[in-house]
Amino acid sequence: MKVEMFGLRLPEVKPGDDLIELILEGASLEAGGLEDGDIVVITSKVVSKAYGFLVELDKINPSRRAIEIAEETGGDPHFIQAVLDNSDEILLVLPFSTLVEKGVIGIKKVSKNPAGAYEAMKKAPCKLIVRRGGQIYSSRPWHLEPSGGGGKHPAQRPG
Repeated sequence: MKVEMFGLRLPEVKPGDDLIELILEGASLEAGGLEDGDIVVITSKVVSKAYGFLVELDKINPSRRAIEIAEETGGDPHFIQAVLDNSDEILLVLPFSTLVEKGVIGIKKVSKNPAGAYEAMKKAPCKLIVRRGGQIYSSRPWHLEPSGGGGKHPAQRPG
């Protein structure tokens, strides 16, 4: 059995975009199309963006708990509140930037693009692992590409 993986370059996904059409076009350009038996993996981020599940962070009022977590981790209290609003329970708060600053994590050893990783870390200095509906989620993976959305972040809606 032969296994191949292709990352598809898609345009910036916006609310209302036909995600299936974008994926089919991307697969055609990048991998010669899709065939029977192919497995397609789609990130929750692009699904959230296509369905318009975006949160305007500046319109969120952080709770005392969100502010306390932000002070401990260097995170954005508005973003942390958005995660709290969409979670049943916080399982872990990882102060990634603090661990890098203290030398616990060597960014040059774990990243192929240390400069990009430092930039991403500035935007997301902490990571929250939460439970929602019996499943475990990460607040945000550290992507080295911009998330776009003009200050809006994808949010998962329960259900």
